[in-house]
Amino acid sequence: MPKAFYMDIEYYERPADILRMLGHPMRLMIVRELISKGPLNVSELQKLLRVPQSTMSQQLIKLKQFKMVSYERKGNEVYYIVSDEKVIESMKEIEALQQWT
Repeated sequence: MPKAFYMDIEYYERPADILRMLGHPMRLMIVRELISKGPLNVSELQKLLRVPQSTMSQQLIKLKQFKMVSYERKGNEVYYIVSDEKVIESMKEIEALQQWT
């Protein structure tokens, strides 16, 4: 296969993961809140987005698995944050898409 048409699949894995994770409205809202408000714990996110704790925890587990959120334990609380610049930039692009609707 000519080099010009060769695509390294690994190069696209992280962007594909980001798009897949942000393809769910609840995860999109969680990431948006963490970027705009900074570190938040599960109960703070739950109150902001008005969802059951179990739903919030499930979505955070998925976001952690794909390294879209990181966390820090402070006493009994776990605070989540988005620090991956690619995720933050992706959210900016998604927010720009809102202007089209």
